[in-house]
Amino acid sequence: MGTWTKVLPTLFEQLQDNQRYLVNTFMTASGILALLFIPASSILIVYSENIINIIYGEKWLAMVPLFQMLIFGAIVSAMSVIVGDLIKSQGVIYKEIASNITALIILISFSVWLYPIYGVLGVAVSYALGQVTLLLCQIYILSRLINMNYFYYFRIYLFPLFLSVIFVLVSSCINGF
Repeated sequence: MGTWTKVLPTLFEQLQDNQRYLVNTFMTASGILALLFIPASSILIVYSENIINIIYGEKWLAMVPLFQMLIFGAIVSAMSVIVGDLIKSQGVIYKEIASNITALIILISFSVWLYPIYGVLGVAVSYALGQVTLLLCQIYILSRLINMNYFYYFRIYLFPLFLSVIFVLVSSCINGF
């Protein structure tokens, strides 16, 4: 992620005047990231029990749901970095800050509510909800800034999600035999 976060804001700033090319560059970068991260995360989620068992041993298997939730939150967080970079390149950093504050409020509120019931897993769920909130706020802001339809953005996730579903189904069949 480090290289992307250094290059994309500069690229987005240079493309401000060419709205169509800016949107295409943004969608391409987001699509590539989704294609890399979503199927990889599905592999980690499906085999998380095996991964935890191999790395930490049987005593840590109770951490599998926490690991899975954090993977989901991390994927959403990675996708929101690109959206945030584009928003910042448009010179409206205060809107990016507002979306981060909204996500933080969701994180804290749900953590306070869920921690007493579910412990650390409740905090992980709160983190994932906060990241989803951040991404949704950012997409709303972006749709206003560059006149982009929500569905136009979210459709880039369809193929990576389809690949992930296929992988999960194939894994289930293989594990069933």
